[in-house]
Amino acid sequence: MTPSSELSQQMRDRLRLTYDIADFYGIGLLTRPLNRLFWSFRYRKPDPWNYEKSPYELRKYQVTLDQLPTHKGGSYDRVLEVACGEGVFTEMLARSGKARTLIATDIAPEAADRARRRLHDFANVTVECNDFLRAPPAGLFELVFCAEMLSHLGSMARLKAIAEQFVGRLEPGGWLVLVDSFPKSRFLYRPFRSHPQLALHKEHIERDPTRPYAVTIFQRRP
Repeated sequence: MTPSSELSQQMRDRLRLTYDIADFYGIGLLTRPLNRLFWSFRYRKPDPWNYEKSPYELRKYQVTLDQLPTHKGGSYDRVLEVACGEGVFTEMLARSGKARTLIATDIAPEAADRARRRLHDFANVTVECNDFLRAPPAGLFELVFCAEMLSHLGSMARLKAIAEQFVGRLEPGGWLVLVDSFPKSRFLYRPFRSHPQLALHKEHIERDPTRPYAVTIFQRRP
């Protein structure tokens, strides 16, 4: 990349980040008061974001799986996916063999029901319907996923609260995988980067022309 093109890219990133931060707080004004009602409305029809067929989304899922640290035993014992939607990525993760036990959660009953139907044949997968901030699944996990959900929290206080919840669900040495648009991810992950129990392992940035995104992996300190 030439100096001029690099400068242009930096300016585009700054403009996009300014818009994304305003969007973050604006969405929060809408979603926080309505919460589950909002997501039930969005899932009134199947696959509202075309996750199942979108080449962009399917590639992003595969990139996410490819970035996972290799487990010395071949697969992780307990894996958690937060905000699983209708379970498209959950199914890919289940088929990958990377999880011995997989728990997927979503706040919308409609999405959770469709995910259960999609994953019916996977005996090692459980789908729960809950508000992760208020009622996270019990127990500790070696690996936790969360994609495209933090954007909807709408306040730094809620970002800090969910960072604490994630840390509380991770085993020492466990991995937290976050996926979100870039450069918005740099703003959303501030509470994670500064958390004393988390260490940044790596960040993979995809400069996709449709919508750049980052796959960022943290490890809970032993």
